[in-house]
Amino acid sequence: MTADDGIAALLAVKEENPDALVLDLHMPGRSGWDVIEALRADVATRALPIVVVSGEPERERSLEMGADLCLAKPCPPDHLLSELRRLLDERAPREAEGA
Repeated sequence: MTADDGIAALLAVKEENPDALVLDLHMPGRSGWDVIEALRADVATRALPIVVVSGEPERERSLEMGADLCLAKPCPPDHLLSELRRLLDERAPREAEGA
């Protein structure tokens, strides 16, 4: 699924309960920073894996705010998919243990 802006992204996450979120930082409505902050503040979405893909050079800020991974644009689709798989595979054992 896709969303055209930060507000739509937050609504889509609440309605669809995705396995992960791929997020740009510069979006209309609410920025990617706002989306990360809102998702991490909500207990229902706090553990959602978030991958930032952006031309924004603030990798450390993305990670500090709660992104699990930050990839630079342009990011080849096969690289994004392999990173998403790796991230989800790493989370699976922790979720099974109840962490």
